[in-house]
Amino acid sequence: SDLSQLLDHAMEAPAKDSAAKALKLASESQYRCAICMEHYLDPVTTSSGHTFCRYCLLVCILKDISRKNGEPPRCPISREPIKGALITNKAVKAAMIENKVWDTVKVFQGSCGIVMDSDIDKEVIPSSSFRLVLDEQGAFRCDIRWEEAKGKAKQSLVTRTTGTWDIKTGEFAGKAYNTAGQADLNVQWARYRPHHNKGAFPSMRIEKSESKKSTPWEEWTGNFKISGKNLQLVKGRYEPKEVHKQSSGVLLMMLREGNESVLEELEKSFEEYVKETAPKKESTSSFLSSFLSAPREQYSGQQKKAGGLAFSGLWAHSSPDPSNG
Repeated sequence: SDLSQLLDHAMEAPAKDSAAKALKLASESQYRCAICMEHYLDPVTTSSGHTFCRYCLLVCILKDISRKNGEPPRCPISREPIKGALITNKAVKAAMIENKVWDTVKVFQGSCGIVMDSDIDKEVIPSSSFRLVLDEQGAFRCDIRWEEAKGKAKQSLVTRTTGTWDIKTGEFAGKAYNTAGQADLNVQWARYRPHHNKGAFPSMRIEKSESKKSTPWEEWTGNFKISGKNLQLVKGRYEPKEVHKQSSGVLLMMLREGNESVLEELEKSFEEYVKETAPKKESTSSFLSSFLSAPREQYSGQQKKAGGLAFSGLWAHSSPDPSNG
C-alpha cells in the first residue's frame, strides 16, 4: 500500500541544511504541533522541514491515503509530498529539553502492554517506550506506539491517550484514540480547537467529543502504586467505546519519572512486572475445542454419547469410539 511504502522507506539521515531548518521552524513554533497545538510528544519532521506529533501526522497521512486518488500524502503545512520515513527527530527532542519546555510539568517515561480478554493464549501486545506528561491540574497525555515484535514498532498505529491522574490517590482514567480510527481531521479539530489556550499547557479534556458517536475510543482505567523507583498500574483495564471490533482486556503499565536515561532500568522492571501480573493462558477448553471434542468416559448419559456440539449424534455412527483409544 502507499502507506506501507512511505513508512518502510529507507531511513536516510536528513541533510544538515534540512536538519537546521527543522530545528529553526520547531523553535519558531515554540515546539508546539500545528495540529493539536500541544508540545510535541514524539516529534517527527516531514521532508519540508515541518515537525508534528507522530500521532497527529499519521492521522493526516491516513486521511490523505483514504482519498485513494493516487497522490502521495502531503505535509499539512507546506502541502509538499512527504518523502522518506517518519523518524523521531532526536535533535528537536534534545532542543526541547535544553529549552526547558517540560519544566512546568512532570515527565514520566513509560512502558505498557495490553492483553485481550478474548485471547485464549493471553499474549501481551507490547508498546515501545513512551513519554507521559502530567500538568499541575492532574491532566496527562501520552502517545503510545505498539510493537509487532520486540523492538519493531507498528509504523501506522499510535494511540493518543489523555485524561486525569491523581498522584495522591493513584487513580488513573483516560480516553485512548488510535490513529486507525481518527482519519477524519474534522473530528480532530472539533476535539482540539476549544482547548487551545495560547501560551499555557492545555489540559485537553475531550468530553465534548462524546457527541460525535462515530468516533471510536477506549476507556483506560486503573490505579498506580509505588513499586521501588517505579509506579505500576494495578487493576488496569481498557474498554472499547462506540466500536465493536475489539475485545476489552487488561491494561499493563509502568512509569518512572525522569528523562530517557531511566528507560533501560524501567524496561527490565516492566518485563518482571508483566511476568507476575499479566493474565496466564487459560487452562479451560476454548469454545472451539469444546465444539470439536469427542465424547469422554467421565461424562454420563447423553453427554457421553454426544461429546462436543459438532459431534452430537455423530459418534453413534463411528466404530470404534475414538474416545476409547
